Amino acid sequence: MNFKLFLTLLTAALFFASCETDICNQTVTYTKATAVYEKIDDLRDTPINGAVRDIENPGKIYVAGDFLLIGEEGEGIHVIDNSDVVNPTAVNFINIPMNREFIVDGNHIYAESQYDMMKIDITDINSAKLESRAEDFIPNNLVNDKGETLVGFDFEDVTETLPCDTPINPDVINYVAWNNELIPPSSVPSSFSGSSNGTSGTLNKLALANGHLYAISDKSLNVLQNGSELRKVNRLENFDDGMETIILRDEELFIGKFDGMTIVDISSPAAPVITREYWHQEACDPVLPYLDVAYVTLRVDGCRGRQNLLDVVDLTGTGSRLSAIERIEMESPYGMSIIDETLYVGEGISGLKMFDISTPESPELISWNQDVEAYDIIQHPTKDIILLAGPDGLNIYENNEASVLTLVSTISF
Repeated sequence: MNFKLFLTLLTAALFFASCETDICNQTVTYTKATAVYEKIDDLRDTPINGAVRDIENPGKIYVAGDFLLIGEEGEGIHVIDNSDVVNPTAVNFINIPMNREFIVDGNHIYAESQYDMMKIDITDINSAKLESRAEDFIPNNLVNDKGETLVGFDFEDVTETLPCDTPINPDVINYVAWNNELIPPSSVPSSFSGSSNGTSGTLNKLALANGHLYAISDKSLNVLQNGSELRKVNRLENFDDGMETIILRDEELFIGKFDGMTIVDISSPAAPVITREYWHQEACDPVLPYLDVAYVTLRVDGCRGRQNLLDVVDLTGTGSRLSAIERIEMESPYGMSIIDETLYVGEGISGLKMFDISTPESPELISWNQDVEAYDIIQHPTKDIILLAGPDGLNIYENNEASVLTLVSTISF
């Protein structure tokens, strides 16, 4: 071989070998959420009524007369006949694909089904009927190469060796599309979570008022007109991200966020306007207005905060910036409910606290039951019982005048 040609080939080989050794790889452990796609019309064609089934992954809980409605996360709603509180009996299952949030008003259930909002007639609760559907009330623009729609994710913890420039963040969930590209978290549809409004607790994301339905996602307020058919009429996106809960009082919506509370005027139902705000450190929190104050809980567990607190916020001020008049240390507060002049606060594994709020500005602890595990508290609308949502089931208690709880029955999950 020609010496010059040999030298040239040797130099090239060494060059490419050097390039290969300069390749940077990293081993990273992270949560991978792989996108799942389906034909959206197939989901929409799912029959409404299904066979009674076991509760496996409970979500929302709502009291509707003599019935309890218990969400099955992502799949639908269990209908429980609770006319005999000692012996609750499952009587129907309402299929609602991709459902997490729902609310009941009279003979209707309003339920989100991923991108849609459904209005379901439950005049005969054993034979529910779809009355109206507002399609794509949450914008739907995530599809795969087959034209199928993103309907969810499969989550797994993985350890992979990847190029150093791969934009993987081990501290957050990494959403991966059909083409193996990352989906920005801001583009992922925000599923609803929490309990429904009305006769449930405070972990709500839907509210009904003045012929309109209000639904919050992470950083938008969606407004649907509730006439003979549901129809989307507005979407407000001038909110900070992190909206968690919503509760209605008169013509105002009280919205709990990671970093505070926002009050929205809905006197013009289709055109909500932000009027007042309360800011606090980042945390998870529902909100509960009562007379001239609002109770706001801040929870550290599983959230971004530093303190577990019950804030008492003054609503009498005239300015747009509200302030707390008292801050009470808590253990791990979740949902709240007010029955007569008693504020009930679920403390998760730390039990249930009851406060005397005959003076709303100065709650006084009157009882702390550490024998229960309480996440949301639901007052029955017609009976002297309360329902406590815990990790293993829904416990139904009689509640006497001394705030002593007597267990009546349990619906196990």
